[in-house]
Parts: sequence; structure tokens; C-alpha cells
Amino acid sequence: MSEESDQYNISNCPTYQRIEFHVMDILNQSLSDITSTETEFNHALAVWHDFIRDLIQHRRDNPPEVDEDWTFIDNLMKNSTTEKQLLSDVITYFIAGFHAITFTLVWAIYYMCKDQSVQAKLHEELLRVLGQDQNVNHMNKKQLQYMSQVIDESMRCSLIAPFGARVNNKIDMTIQGYTIPKGTPVMLAFGVVHHDEKIWPDPERFDPGRFSLERCRKRHALAFTPFGFAGKRKCPAFRLSYAEITVFLSTFCRKFKFQLVEGQTIDKTYGLITRPNNDVWITVTARE
Repeated sequence: MSEESDQYNISNCPTYQRIEFHVMDILNQSLSDITSTETEFNHALAVWHDFIRDLIQHRRDNPPEVDEDWTFIDNLMKNSTTEKQLLSDVITYFIAGFHAITFTLVWAIYYMCKDQSVQAKLHEELLRVLGQDQNVNHMNKKQLQYMSQVIDESMRCSLIAPFGARVNNKIDMTIQGYTIPKGTPVMLAFGVVHHDEKIWPDPERFDPGRFSLERCRKRHALAFTPFGFAGKRKCPAFRLSYAEITVFLSTFCRKFKFQLVEGQTIDKTYGLITRPNNDVWITVTARE
């Protein structure tokens, strides 16, 4: 790969991860197809739970010998008070850390392939902040401002999370004259807000400049809420998401140039997570 261009399907995944995809596919189908059976979903979920329990048990049987071998799951195992909480925590971070992030990366690379100037600007920032070989850490990550803008615009433009929901379990509420009884699920269409022309002119256009500090200050705080609209109770993995995407793109963009293989037609397929309707193929060339 360092000497010549190769084509890679950036939507593919290893076999063991198909378990999680099967669960998510059933959930996505249930959004529009009422014939999806609860039995099929429960069976798929049970298989996924068994896989995660085996993974946790394997780690317990093979604990890290030194601090350098400490992994994220070790931290969850240490801080979860019950087995149920541990299983829920692993699933939460697994979905956010793989399913959502995978497609955010696919969309980010896709958009940067279509706009080579964004790719070039990100590459320049990475060299200025990190040089050729320095790794991303919690300190220098803060200096990668354009990286954050690219990530945010990729999530906004792709509508990576089309909607969110909370259940009003406290009291009846009245909003703009409408009564919402206690126990009613409240859904917010993030996709509608994130492509509202009054907030985001020419909303289909990919423009990381929308997320400059100056332009962000002029927008309402709820104009961009890809991780939920519940304040401190938004997705607990949102910081992990930014960290993982930043680590991958900082390495990938410094080492390679990339462009779309010609002749592709890519559109959005909506569900719990928005994904491309076709595999995305790119040509990767090593930077000199």
C-alpha cells in the first residue's frame, strides 16, 4: 500500500461484528416495517449478549499484567457495580464506539473525497500540530480545531443520527399549547433541525466552516445536537466518539491521499444510524 494505489471498501467489517449489525438491522427494519417479529429481535439480542459475556469473561480470565495493557473494557469492569450495568455499559460504548463511529468515518472520508480542499486543509493542520509522527493525545487534540469542524459537519451533513427520544416520566407537560401526558415518549427529529435552511443555508453542502467558533456563537445551543437533546444525559460515549474518529483520521490523512472511485452513486439510508445506500469505494495513494 505504501508504493502504489489500492482500492478499499470502507463500509466492510470483520465477521464477528455482524452480530451487532444483525441486531441493528432488525431495529432499523422495525422503524418502517411493523411485520418485524419481537421473537427475531430477542433472539438476535440474546446472541449478541452471549458474545459480550464471553468477551468479558475472556478478559477476566486474562487480566492485564501491566498498566500499559489496560483497555477500555477493563475500566468498565472496574467501575460497573452490577453485571447488568456492565453489560449495558459495554453495549452502549460498543454501539457508539463502533456502529455510529464507523459510519461517521465513512461519511467523513466520502465528503473529503468529494471536496479535496477540505482534505488538504485538514492535512495541513495535522502537520502543523502533530508533525509527521506524533500521536494524538488529550492535550494536542484540543489544537485540532479544523478536525473537530470536519467531524461535526460530517455528522450534520450525513444526518448520522436522524432522531432521538426521551420518555417524560415525571409530570404532564404543556408545550406551545399541546399537553404531553406523563409517560409519553418525546422524539426530536435531529435530521430536520440539522438540515433546516434557516439555520444551515444550503444544508446539503459539506462545509466544515459552519463550525468555526465565530459561526457557532451565533447559533442556538440546540441547533446541533447529534448526541441527544437531554443535557447532561446525552450519549455518554460522545467524547469517546470524537477521540476515536480523531485518532483514525489523524493517522489516515497524514499518510494517504484518497479519492472516490468513479461511477458511484451514493445516497443516504435512514435508520437509527444513517448509512450509505451502497458500499463506498475509494482509491488510496501514499503521500510522499
